[in-house]
Amino acid sequence: MICDDYFKAYIKVEFFDTAISFQTLHHFQPDKKLDLFIKLYSALKASGQYIEVDYLACCDEEEEILFYACEKKRKAENIADDIFVHFDTPLTAEH
Repeated sequence: MICDDYFKAYIKVEFFDTAISFQTLHHFQPDKKLDLFIKLYSALKASGQYIEVDYLACCDEEEEILFYACEKKRKAENIADDIFVHFDTPLTAEH
């Protein structure tokens, strides 16, 4: 088991049978999620599985509102893009 930063942890290729994420990815932008999914996919053995437990935005409008509010908070508080902000920005199931 690894308990570390998703984005910084070294993860061996084709090493894990299972990877689990529990209610964490709704805090990240889609591009960061995509990079992480690629990393996780390569870390799974051929018969491996990925389990994602998180919540979703109900619709495109909610998704857009939350991303806008997060960006507004970052600008108002002068928070750099590479700094984690605990702000919920879930995607729709489609995204």
